Amino acid sequence: GGATFRVKDGPGGQRDIELLAQAGALIAGAAERRAPEQLEAAASAGWLDPDDAASLKDAHALFSIVNQCGRLLTDGDLDVEDVGAGGRAFLAEKAGAPDDETLGQWLDAARGQAVKIVDAKLPPPEETKDA
Repeated sequence: GGATFRVKDGPGGQRDIELLAQAGALIAGAAERRAPEQLEAAASAGWLDPDDAASLKDAHALFSIVNQCGRLLTDGDLDVEDVGAGGRAFLAEKAGAPDDETLGQWLDAARGQAVKIVDAKLPPPEETKDA
């Protein structure tokens, strides 16, 4: 469905990666402004595992391609059903995928990996319990 291609928001999405990158840059004391460089700084400072930084950089790059191409296809939220077969083929081609189904699988895998990394580094606050 279309939700797979909405990569900006939600758990493991582009905004989560950018938040983690900003946190890493702050912790590293780096002045970097772009997420890929912020992730590299966080890894160089030892706050983020270099393999995790590379995974997040790859996911961010893939999500950026989908977002940028999505803006060319529609004014609103990207729904792959609404853009038709030509739109789906365009998205897949620009992302380097052989077809839109493969692109969807890549996006799901990238989001899943990003969720694990982000949740490990920036866990949600624990619920407070009334005593």
